[in-house]
Amino acid sequence: MKTSPYRLKSVHICPVRWPLRRPFVTSLGSKTFSDNVIVKARLSGGAAGYGEASSSIAMAFQTAEKMAAALRRLAHAFQGEDVRDMDRLTKTAWRIEGDMPTAVSAFEAALWDAFARAEKISFSKLWGSQRTELETLLTLSCLPPEEVYSCARSAARKGFKRLKLKINGKDPLQANLDRIRQARRAAPRSELLLDANQSFRPEGLASLLEFF
Repeated sequence: MKTSPYRLKSVHICPVRWPLRRPFVTSLGSKTFSDNVIVKARLSGGAAGYGEASSSIAMAFQTAEKMAAALRRLAHAFQGEDVRDMDRLTKTAWRIEGDMPTAVSAFEAALWDAFARAEKISFSKLWGSQRTELETLLTLSCLPPEEVYSCARSAARKGFKRLKLKINGKDPLQANLDRIRQARRAAPRSELLLDANQSFRPEGLASLLEFF
């Protein structure tokens, strides 16, 4: 009997450490590198797809070691499964490893990528050909106002139309207002989103919103 070319044959897991161009700073902390895990899913027909699980200051419990362990468990659980049954596979993956969302997302991405390659179609076509490109935003760290200005100006010159600025509710109100003003001054035509990473108390947020 001929083996289906869509069955999951092997999964390769590779921890990596990516140095950042500049420190990433939020109200929860800072980092100068990101400990991630790359996953490669190969199907019985030879097609291979990739996904990447990223560590996060906001979810510090998701270390590279724990993400890699979750991916190994997923690889074992789905060995030999047919990826054309993607709805069942992804729902099961989220059910059994849902407490490690970055690992499950990376595993799902690798399966979808492998499936698209097996079908010899692009992701755009796989998802209905509604778009041929996606627009993303750039995140500005919670830095001193003059550094926020420099980073926002650089982003605007590179063509970013949406910026997300990290602010810190534990800092004085004026510090956050200065960050916002400098970002707006540097990129007046860009849409500006604010992200405090749960650092504001209701009264502090109310004080900030009085200025908008």
